Amino acid sequence: MMRSVTGVGQGKGLGTKGSALLSVLVILVCLPFAWRTLAALDMTRLTESFATLHPWQWAAALAATACSFMALGRYDAIWHRILQSGVAARRASHVGTAAIAVSQSLGLTAVTAGLVRWRCLPELPVARVAAISGAVGLSFLLGWGICAIAAALLLGLLPVPPILGLWICAAALVLLWALGRMPLAVRAAAGVLLGWVVLDLAFAGTALWLLLPPDVALPWLPLVAAYVLALGAGLIGNSPGGVGPFELTLLALLPMLPAEEVLASLLAFRIVYYLIPFVLGAIYLIHAPRQATLPRPDGPADWALATQSGAIERVGQGWAHVVRPFGLRVTLGDTTGPAPTLHLPGYKVGPRTASRSRRIGWQTARIADEAIICLRDWSLDGPEKKRLRQALRRAEKRGVTVDRATGDLPTSTLRQIADVWSTDHGGELGLTVGRFCTRTLAQQRVYLIRVDGILRGFVTFNRSREDWSLDLIRYAGALPDGAVHCALTRALDDAGNTGARHVSLGAVPSMNGPMSRFAGQKAGLRHFKSIYAPSWQPRYYIAPDPARFAIAGLALVWCIQRPGMRLLSRVHHLLASFGVAPRARTRHIRTTPKDTSSHGTDRQRVDAPSQIPRLAAG
Repeated sequence: MMRSVTGVGQGKGLGTKGSALLSVLVILVCLPFAWRTLAALDMTRLTESFATLHPWQWAAALAATACSFMALGRYDAIWHRILQSGVAARRASHVGTAAIAVSQSLGLTAVTAGLVRWRCLPELPVARVAAISGAVGLSFLLGWGICAIAAALLLGLLPVPPILGLWICAAALVLLWALGRMPLAVRAAAGVLLGWVVLDLAFAGTALWLLLPPDVALPWLPLVAAYVLALGAGLIGNSPGGVGPFELTLLALLPMLPAEEVLASLLAFRIVYYLIPFVLGAIYLIHAPRQATLPRPDGPADWALATQSGAIERVGQGWAHVVRPFGLRVTLGDTTGPAPTLHLPGYKVGPRTASRSRRIGWQTARIADEAIICLRDWSLDGPEKKRLRQALRRAEKRGVTVDRATGDLPTSTLRQIADVWSTDHGGELGLTVGRFCTRTLAQQRVYLIRVDGILRGFVTFNRSREDWSLDLIRYAGALPDGAVHCALTRALDDAGNTGARHVSLGAVPSMNGPMSRFAGQKAGLRHFKSIYAPSWQPRYYIAPDPARFAIAGLALVWCIQRPGMRLLSRVHHLLASFGVAPRARTRHIRTTPKDTSSHGTDRQRVDAPSQIPRLAAG
């Protein structure tokens, strides 16, 4: 299993020419030894050993291979998060897995793995792709080095005298001290990455051990240790699949086994661990969704969420924001074009699309009501805005000010606020709801909420030429009553000045239809948005038939809520592209407000959102 050490466009280390030259030199050096080994083989015995493998061995080896690729897919997800690329963890895992599956079979992983990532992540600049590829390769090499030392000690190849043991302990302390001076995210990632490397190598070695002929008795741990060391020889050679150095090193480390049995197992291992992942990785590479970086000019503002989930794809004669819960294609909102085309299940579509779907026999259900404000009629005047005016006056008395962010954003402070909010509210939702991402913030209109000059929260809006849509409301602790209203009111005024026609404040569960049972839980959310006297427009969920209506609906709910139990998601990644979904915490809805009193007196009124976990419901 050859891993990428440098990325595309990266000039450090050996470089592309040096890597290719080293591969040729290693193959030339190993060629005489390989020829001598092959000449001494009994080919009949090798064929018989290969034929003795049982079907259960192949199945178990495939399962171990899938587990290994699940682990290695996490390398990319972790580094994308550290480097704040804005790519969702699930998609990063898929791309990283495909990059390894393709590059380990083609060789020259410094180039091939980086090119695969570059092809699958067109929204990222080449320098960012190179940085991620280099970080993934370097972190794997460091983790492999630690495992290789343990493997050498286990096989007795590295006797450690007392003085050397002291030096190793001292080096470990220095390493821990160096990590202690790094940012918390890097320190946490170092331990997590090492754990994934150990799992990756352990499952890969297990796949080889499971493919040993039935009459070969060899303990599991020595074979895994030998595999780790042989992998290092293949890494140095950098040849396609490590062919040559890998086999020769493994034969040298296992002299007690007949060469024919070992090579028969290696041939089966090449099929299970290299050929099959290569085919699946190539298929993913060909059909990888092209992520949209910005909404199309003729698309709604919500299309900006395509930078976090799904993609803007061609659907019939128009375009649509397509999400893929568990691999199923579902349109999010209405399609654009000459005429809306009904090809896929749709989530949060408008009345026109729902009416057309009913006429052709599709299943439909009203699931939400979206709060839309027509900017042509927007003002603070009128009796229906009395409560809003009162909330704005209370916020002004509490020292609340709202600034539109310009220039460089205070991303570190915003991230801290978002982390506090996420902790208080059980984490962020996914798929159809925006998540905190610094790359997305750079494309949005951001409003900073300050209390007595201190930044306490922020509100973000997606924008297009025709409309704006509310994305995130994040705050740390409790805000004075009316603070969020001030930010939203400022945004509505700015949207009107830019020529937008309407603003969406997000959706809430509909009081009619199957979602009415959840409307009571979101009564505070509806009350908060009603203070702006919006026009409530129905939103529907549609599907061609009852089966797809139920299956796609369950997949959407699961991926939006992202509960802690991930069994079905892992099965999907096992069959799709060997990725593993990030574990998410189960979300709990707070139904009672926090007590913001000080010593039981002078209870301060807090803004309605402090009792509402999410203001833009999925």
